[in-house]
Amino acid sequence: MELFANEGKQIDVVVNGVSYPRHTIKTRFITPNESYLGLIEQYVLPHFERGDVLFSASKIVSIASGNVIDPDTIKVTPLARWLSSKVDADLQKGAGVGVPLKMQYAIDTVGVPRILLGAAAAVIGKVIFRRKGWFYVVTGPKVVGIDGLGDDYGDPDEFHRQGIPLPDNAQELSDEVLVKLGIPLVITDINDFGGSILAISKSLLAQKTKNELHDLVRDNPFGQGHQQTPFVLVKGVFA
Repeated sequence: MELFANEGKQIDVVVNGVSYPRHTIKTRFITPNESYLGLIEQYVLPHFERGDVLFSASKIVSIASGNVIDPDTIKVTPLARWLSSKVDADLQKGAGVGVPLKMQYAIDTVGVPRILLGAAAAVIGKVIFRRKGWFYVVTGPKVVGIDGLGDDYGDPDEFHRQGIPLPDNAQELSDEVLVKLGIPLVITDINDFGGSILAISKSLLAQKTKNELHDLVRDNPFGQGHQQTPFVLVKGVFA
């Protein structure tokens, strides 16, 4: 099988001194309310071999399950506009709360008090400790994980204006895929600015640590815009 990587990304990744080849899998354009297991069966199963681990972008999980937010249902308040205008330019590109719609989503999701606490933490971190990102530490993964809503992340697509939150059923899906298809699955929220692992098929944790699994895709080999490559199959993780 000829392995594939997106432009600017490497096929091989080295973790703890061991090199692992990765196969980035291209799909069709995925629309809401498709079968996530069906997508894996169609696109991943033909390439899967014993010892491989599948990594999936969380965005495709949310879209397939119909977990998409219509921006027209979000009413942007003056507070959201004011707070979004204070976000550092480098953080606007990555996390996106420099976009008023995303800031309003954050307010609606975790509440005004937590947002204001996060804003205060951001000021303290920047002014006193010369550290950035404290806003997202305080406000949590649901805020940093929102995609879409008209930001400039990636290339525009059908969901560019719509919001795509983190999936609610990631752990259930990761276990279901292993049981029904025999493919160990890790669901991630990864981008070029960092990210995290949301769910891991339970049997994997008996063999690899969460950090080891994260390191296999830390450089964000996925492509969720025009590349349409939400799945990455890491080969030979288990000998």
